Amino acid sequence: MKLTLVFTLFINSILFSQNENQKFDGLRGKVLVDSLLSACDKFRGQDETKAESFAKKALLEAEKCNYHKGELNAMISLINSENHFSRYENAIKLNLKALDFAEKHHFFKEKPLLYNSLASSYLYLNNYKYAIKFFRKTGEEYINQNRRDELGNPFNNIAVCYDNQEILDSALFYYKKAYPYYVKEKNDASMGLWFMNVGDLFRKQNKFKEALEYQFKAEKYLIKTNDLETLLVLYNGMGINFLSQNQSQKALKYLKMAEEIGLKLNSSLELANVYYSYFELYKFDNDTKNQLKYLIKYVDLIENIYTVESAKSITEMQEKYENDKKLKEIEILSKDKKLQDLKISKHESSRNFLVGIILLGLILVLILIFSIRNKNKTNSILIQQKEEIFEQKKIVEEKNKEITDSINYAKRIQSAILPQPKLVKEYFSDSFILYKPKDIVAGDFYWFEVIDHLIFFAAADCTGHGVPGAMVSVVCHNALNRSVKEFALKNPAEILNKTREIVIAEFEKSDEDVKDGMDISLCVLNLNSNILEWSGAHNPLWILRSAYKASSDSEVPEVSAEILETKADKQPIGKFAFATDFTKHSFELQKNDIIYIFTDGFQDQFGGPQSMRGGKKLKLAQMRELFIQNCNKSMEDQRKIIDDSFENWKGDLEQVDDVCIIGVRI
Repeated sequence: MKLTLVFTLFINSILFSQNENQKFDGLRGKVLVDSLLSACDKFRGQDETKAESFAKKALLEAEKCNYHKGELNAMISLINSENHFSRYENAIKLNLKALDFAEKHHFFKEKPLLYNSLASSYLYLNNYKYAIKFFRKTGEEYINQNRRDELGNPFNNIAVCYDNQEILDSALFYYKKAYPYYVKEKNDASMGLWFMNVGDLFRKQNKFKEALEYQFKAEKYLIKTNDLETLLVLYNGMGINFLSQNQSQKALKYLKMAEEIGLKLNSSLELANVYYSYFELYKFDNDTKNQLKYLIKYVDLIENIYTVESAKSITEMQEKYENDKKLKEIEILSKDKKLQDLKISKHESSRNFLVGIILLGLILVLILIFSIRNKNKTNSILIQQKEEIFEQKKIVEEKNKEITDSINYAKRIQSAILPQPKLVKEYFSDSFILYKPKDIVAGDFYWFEVIDHLIFFAAADCTGHGVPGAMVSVVCHNALNRSVKEFALKNPAEILNKTREIVIAEFEKSDEDVKDGMDISLCVLNLNSNILEWSGAHNPLWILRSAYKASSDSEVPEVSAEILETKADKQPIGKFAFATDFTKHSFELQKNDIIYIFTDGFQDQFGGPQSMRGGKKLKLAQMRELFIQNCNKSMEDQRKIIDDSFENWKGDLEQVDDVCIIGVRI
């Protein structure tokens, strides 16, 4: 008996010791996790690589000691790191996992933070639909948890979504809703963010003075908090603001500050935005070398961040998450139904009646199944065929979307080579450019350069239209730039000769026999002497000159106008069997002369009155008459009239080619 008692006490003491050790190890693990997370917070915004490293270690340790709160906090820190490094697909995947984890372990207080970070990932990806959805859910969670004082951030973030889509009235509405919460909160970081966002909104409304006032206020708040990430965005915005006011030196100062922070933080998306701002700056300064350098840097970073595959994967993850949520809701409803059935089963008579009804129903179902079995065989084949057609349609739609997205991206790059309208207006105040691509991207382009007192401008039509035409246009545009800037040519005929030489050399690098090239009308205007020198490949030059003549019925002179046409050389910029040097033509311009250069898309458009629509081209004679009839109107009014005439002629027919017309009044 004594021996048994001693043995029992011995075993109990061992078990007690083991339990105490386990408790101690668990406590030690929690302390370690919390310490790692504190270190992560310390480096957040200063050294993101170290912050991410500590967060990963914290997650591993939390999983080892089964410390659920530590696991969730570590996941939240890792989500922040994934967003910072522009790994948005990873961020969304981890965020959805963290939301499930929070619901499973009843960490409801963290749900607004998780919804906010999820919305932020979608915002970075320009998926504003999901971004607004989850920013709204963030606000709803704050209200459910009676945390209304924290509603400033959701309102501000929804405003940013509308701001990025240029829906400025809605953006300003939500910014105003956020402001009282930020004032009450007395948080420097929040106030800095708010002033920065509203300042950028004023810049988009061309209220540059108000924009700068708000941006400088934002800088004061953000410097206090040492919030480098937001300062990066702010300095980039200030650079854009100064550039919008043609203050390139001040713009360069703030872009350099933004770039320095971006490189330090290794923030891919924001650094890409800074590089695009550099591109716009050097485009304004006509610095082609730096312009190309920063465009390449921008494209390299953007291509790593945004891919069609990742966007598709993100959408699939979101749909899977929402479907899983619906399945869980169905499962809960099913459990509730079973509980109700259990209560009903206590009433014996009701149960027997229910069983009888079910049996009767089963018999009827069996009879029905048997009677329509043959019909179902036929229907199943039809259903299968319908599903196959639906799947094929879905694949085609997805491929079409991928192609359209790629072409839209190509349009953005092609738009970058076109001169800014404000630069053209700076030298030609009374002028217009009518540019109407047939497809999203175009083979037509217009070109504009200023060197000393000479203005070079052209309307060019490359072989084809759409994507092939756009690719040829980039080669031809580059050749024109090289002819003027690298080879310092000023004579338009010599420029076209050298451009042809460069284009042919570029295409001869290919093993294929490439015969692409362009037609062009090229002007060189001397601002000091008002002498216009011109050369053309297929495309002509029109000079519209007004003249006064005495009227037989009145002493008031009548105004007449005529178009002086100069025909181009009948050879393209490209391979041509009978190529010769291009011809230079010179003109001494008079006041109120109007220069028109254009491609062939306008006059080749099919259309006309409804009775003959589709069978007739617009033609040069009708185009000439249109220009003469409206020559006394401002150039901007002329552009609108010409555009409206084209659309009315075309009607509901397809546009047959790209259209590019340039008009300049001297």
